[in-house]
Amino acid sequence: MTEIDTIYRRLDRMAVAQARVVDRRTIPGTVTVEIDGNQWRREESGADLGYLDLYVRNEPTGTFHDNVFVAMTRFVVDATVEVNGLFDDVFASARALPDWMEQRADRAPVSERTEGAALQSGCYRDRDHGWLYTVTRYVAYQRGNVAYLLQMSATTASQRSPDWAALTRIVQSVRFDD
Repeated sequence: MTEIDTIYRRLDRMAVAQARVVDRRTIPGTVTVEIDGNQWRREESGADLGYLDLYVRNEPTGTFHDNVFVAMTRFVVDATVEVNGLFDDVFASARALPDWMEQRADRAPVSERTEGAALQSGCYRDRDHGWLYTVTRYVAYQRGNVAYLLQMSATTASQRSPDWAALTRIVQSVRFDD
């Protein structure tokens, strides 16, 4: 079987150096997430898992704990690298999930603030929890030869479209202000 060319494999090839960011004090700005603290609790174990933030819904959906995570990777590139190239294979890993049914796959161009972005959502079959809905957003930021890849993903076992829409709004809310 051929390995899937994911966004992180592409990052490995394009970066001179890279590191996952798990401490907000080490970034030149703030990462903001609009999430309801009455419905979600922040898990301190997120940093141990390589996340900047990890949130778990206070009430599980059956045996599955709905979750939202924010991951940030800082990387250095040389002058010839187009950071937007990260997004060329951005949708491949989700499409490789078991029984993946895609609902949305959007790629945004380079803008004044970012080097591009992508949003993907859909459902897949998990062997332990049945059907899961997931939504992921990636945004790349670059200042000089230092760049940041911000990823936010949310997953639920709920089969209700209002729950899916709420997770999509949370994922779309993440931003890095430097």
